[in-house]
Amino acid sequence: MTAAGILPASGNPSSSKDPGSVAKLKPSGDTTGATDTVALNAALKEYPVVVMLPGRFGTGSPPASNPWYVNAPIVVPSGRKLTGDWYWQAVDSDNYSAGPLNTGGVLITAVAGFAGDAVITIVNGGQRQQGAQVIEGLTIEGNELPAGSGIHGVLVEGAVGAGFIRGVTVHRPDGDCLRMVTDQASGFVPDCWQVAFSKFSASRNGNGVFLSELPDSWFVACESSENYGDNWYCSLGTNTRFIGCKGENSQSANGWHFGGLGTGQVIELTGCTSQLNAGSGFLFDNSGGSSALGTYTLTGCRSWRDGRAGGSTHAAFNGNGCASRVIGTGCVAAPDSTGAAYGARESSRSHGMCFTGSLLSGTVASVFDDGSNAHALVNQSPVPF
Repeated sequence: MTAAGILPASGNPSSSKDPGSVAKLKPSGDTTGATDTVALNAALKEYPVVVMLPGRFGTGSPPASNPWYVNAPIVVPSGRKLTGDWYWQAVDSDNYSAGPLNTGGVLITAVAGFAGDAVITIVNGGQRQQGAQVIEGLTIEGNELPAGSGIHGVLVEGAVGAGFIRGVTVHRPDGDCLRMVTDQASGFVPDCWQVAFSKFSASRNGNGVFLSELPDSWFVACESSENYGDNWYCSLGTNTRFIGCKGENSQSANGWHFGGLGTGQVIELTGCTSQLNAGSGFLFDNSGGSSALGTYTLTGCRSWRDGRAGGSTHAAFNGNGCASRVIGTGCVAAPDSTGAAYGARESSRSHGMCFTGSLLSGTVASVFDDGSNAHALVNQSPVPF
């Protein structure tokens, strides 16, 4: 092993242009985070593929491994793959979803003195597209990050596209677990990402997944749960699809929150669920600032026991000032029995909501429409039994 912690690798280890070059690293055990941060970033500059090994195993069941400690962002350049090669969706302090387990696989711990915007950053402030980054098979633990720091788990920003995030768990950062946004200086956006089989959980002051202007992307079988803010927030993400994803148990906000679309833009949700959130299950409003007419389509989506904060402003499917169409097919609403949530709600001059062949139960009424909207809330062919 070299001083940088790089083990012998296949291919030509001195040339980052050789696609056969692989760096395999072990965690140093340095709890300040300095050693592992330097070693990882040095390897990512040199090697196309960087493999994070789990290090020495513990004796638990399943066995725990030594964590990687970092005190600054792990920067993943264009054309690089960072892999722990171990998909894991539980952490030591996660006693709600997967259960309290000793963390297996590759664990990255951000130390209390961490300085930077996010634990992993994929950022391009220029106008020339970069991309093909891959992050997979690792867990990020942000429990030691200071409250109020706003440090995110994974940050994707600017002109970066065609990337993959797979089998990644982010737990307890102070900011968003996953944040994918426009670069404010260049105005360029991330594009064409694929995110699958990942978990974004327990943000202490932020959202689970925050997406602003992320077009042409796929989210498949992902969970966002127990976050302080919205489990999912998305605005201006035309042609982005969510398939089999879950938003659960937001402490103060919504399972899913959509902030607006541009003219003619479409977002599709298939088989997505929301449950046990303080606010609405699926909220469509104008929070992203766009007043253009787009379309949301929901197929086979479900909201169960949302609106737990009570009051009459929540709903399983909630159009509140939404300038776009909301079209649901085969959807199911079962709001929380202790609150005053509706199965579906349209208010504040929304453009219109229409459900076909759906079951919209509610503790106050199956649907609610305040009459101010461009088109009345319609429940066509509601399930009669």
